[in-house]
Amino acid sequence: MSAPFEVGLMIPDSNTVTAPDIRTGLRDFARLHVETMHLPEPVTPDGELAMVRTHAPEAARKLAHHRPDLTVFGCSSAVSLLGVERAATFIGEISELAGSPVLGVNPCLIDALHGVGAHRIMLVSPYEQPLHDAVRGRLEAAGFDVVAEANMAIGRNADVGRVLPEEIVEFTLARPRAEADSILIACGNLRGYEAMRDIEARSGKPVVTANSAVIDAIVRTLRSDIRPREVPEC
Repeated sequence: MSAPFEVGLMIPDSNTVTAPDIRTGLRDFARLHVETMHLPEPVTPDGELAMVRTHAPEAARKLAHHRPDLTVFGCSSAVSLLGVERAATFIGEISELAGSPVLGVNPCLIDALHGVGAHRIMLVSPYEQPLHDAVRGRLEAAGFDVVAEANMAIGRNADVGRVLPEEIVEFTLARPRAEADSILIACGNLRGYEAMRDIEARSGKPVVTANSAVIDAIVRTLRSDIRPREVPEC
């Protein structure tokens, strides 16, 4: 039996993790169509903004051929750099080009954090400081307290995807986190989805990852037939 839904996914061309994670999470619920956007290495804020302006529109146009029921823009750090108003405009443009509602990772993360009752967050990311700071700022703007944080300071996105799940577990658990009530592992190209259950079991705290949040949002949105929020809010 064919999958009942068609989902588009836009990711940087160096991202090797998000699509496999989403396929694993969705199983037979939806068929995934992937288009990539060129992201210069090493990753910088300017490079991510160039990806958004130059390559995202063409990826959205290509996805339109598949007539997706829903499209995911799978780069939360890039949208975090835009700010709320510019992000709203961008997501609207991508929605028009793809011919479907668009989910940004950031509102998926916010919903998932609220879903686990998060207030005081430990933020873990693979990013160098400027991108890490942008993600932290958007979380704080959404009303969360970032009370602990750790970033791996990896400059190349291709190298982010090579970090093993057990390395993510040890990196996270080695950092102070007593004040946090939950843990957020940012970046869809980091294999946090595979590491989250181990971190939860050993830390005693709920864990949200970029890809787990997106999977939950896809299923919830398509089952409810409600348009996702188009303004990234974290």
